[in-house]
Amino acid sequence: MLVEVAPNVASPRHTHPGVESVVVLEGSGEQMIDGQAPIPLSAGATWQVAAGVPHAGRYGPQGCKFIVHLSVEKGKPMSAPA
Repeated sequence: MLVEVAPNVASPRHTHPGVESVVVLEGSGEQMIDGQAPIPLSAGATWQVAAGVPHAGRYGPQGCKFIVHLSVEKGKPMSAPA
């Protein structure tokens, strides 16, 4: 899915029941995945989050646009608060 985040927004900690893979198209910010150093975001940045691992994001003055591939078992919610 294509995700577009408004400027200066923070996404709260959450989890997914499946693996999440992301590629940044444009914008800036940082991704915080529990147990890892923060990932700086700019065009071309990628990351993957294992199922059930809490993570959150902070996005810069231009916001951020990225492609997300999320594998979730049918009938399960796409995300849950952490």
